[in-house]
Amino acid sequence: MKEEEVQRCVFHLEDEEEKLVVHGEISGESEVEYHDDLKLKAVIALLNSVDQVNFTKAEKGAQFNEFMEEIQDVLSEMKSNEHFQGKINE
Repeated sequence: MKEEEVQRCVFHLEDEEEKLVVHGEISGESEVEYHDDLKLKAVIALLNSVDQVNFTKAEKGAQFNEFMEEIQDVLSEMKSNEHFQGKINE
């Protein structure tokens, strides 16, 4: 892949107090406006790297379940709305 063909998408997530929770960058070849295909590929890659057992060992099983529920809620909203940029838990 040539350097000029690489496209980047920088993202961040803030909490209710606008404190930075996570920040990252995705790069690769994109065929969709706003790199939306790269964003979904990154989500899949990240989800594939998570092990539920680590939450269990840290006694954070409830937190794992909360994350899974939030992910499912976001996916449901995205599927039911052609244009979605919302926040489920406001």
